[in-house]
Amino acid sequence: MNQLRYTLISDGSSDRMLLPVLDWLLMQHSEEVFVPQWADLARLPRPPKGLRERLQVGLNQYPCELLFVHRDAEEKTWFVRRDEIQAALKGQDAVAAKTLDQFISWLARISGDAAMALQPLVGKHAAALFAFGLCNASLFAACILPLSTAFYICEGMGWESGVDNDFRQAPQFFWLFTVIIALSALVILIPNAPLIAIMYISQVVNGAVLPFVLIFMLRLINDKRIMGSYRNGPVFNTVAWITVIIMIILTLLMTFDLIFPGLFGRLIGR
Repeated sequence: MNQLRYTLISDGSSDRMLLPVLDWLLMQHSEEVFVPQWADLARLPRPPKGLRERLQVGLNQYPCELLFVHRDAEEKTWFVRRDEIQAALKGQDAVAAKTLDQFISWLARISGDAAMALQPLVGKHAAALFAFGLCNASLFAACILPLSTAFYICEGMGWESGVDNDFRQAPQFFWLFTVIIALSALVILIPNAPLIAIMYISQVVNGAVLPFVLIFMLRLINDKRIMGSYRNGPVFNTVAWITVIIMIILTLLMTFDLIFPGLFGRLIGR
């Protein structure tokens, strides 16, 4: 069976997580054996700057039969990024290049495959059932997340809360719930809003603040006045604090890697 090398050239080290996704996609659509390469250009003594230069250096350092180019789309739309990639690829010595629009069409095809996997069970209604499931998950998230946030804030501030009350009995609770839903809807309705980037950044922020939340949770669970005999034991406390410390270290490493891309690769000599 033939082996094909493919190279991923991206904006930062965090994009390396796309390699397993590309592996899976390629295996779904080809019987070839693919050998992945991530172009770690930051490790070079003089890392290339512009996209065209990065492509030239990347292809020289990581020769391949298939080239993937990934650009972040937080500041510009993916249409602009696609045109930038296509312009930079002109004249490059690559057998094939899959740009972002083709990658998105692959993802759309995968969603269709997921819907069709339900066909043996529900027949021609598979696509409708899959769409209903996505809609149901979205509605649950839109209701539960603002509701839980309003509960947390009201509990912390000592305000009245509860869905069995009305606006007069718990005004802060219902105003928080309403404002959070309205602001979320306004953000989603912004023309050309980078929705994927918004979802990605929100999850990164969730992960970054989690260690600090855990510190307060551990302090609460060990408060004898609040928990009484249900406090953590010494063994569980040791495991919990070690876990929190590891998460804090990983969060700091992630933050430094975002601010100084490729720093850790250079430090360990990769």
